[in-house]
Amino acid sequence: TPALRRNSEARLARNPDFQMLLRKQDQVRARLASLPPNSIDEAPPTGADLQMIEAVNIVKDMVQMEEQAQPTTASSRSFDLNQLLKRTGSD
Repeated sequence: TPALRRNSEARLARNPDFQMLLRKQDQVRARLASLPPNSIDEAPPTGADLQMIEAVNIVKDMVQMEEQAQPTTASSRSFDLNQLLKRTGSD
């Protein structure tokens, strides 16, 4: 949805690790023609899985938006998002 996209774009714009990844990606693209195959698969310097972090944040947004749209149904859910995130190792 447009709201999820806006939330994600705003989060990524404020995330220094993601911004560093974008700069690194620009550097790699600039020298791409002279690189041997498979040499561009470099992990972000932080070691963080930025894609997984943002995916979890988008799911959190989705749950929050659903709770706002249907407060009685959402409050009676049998799962706890925090418990689910602990099981997946995300925070």
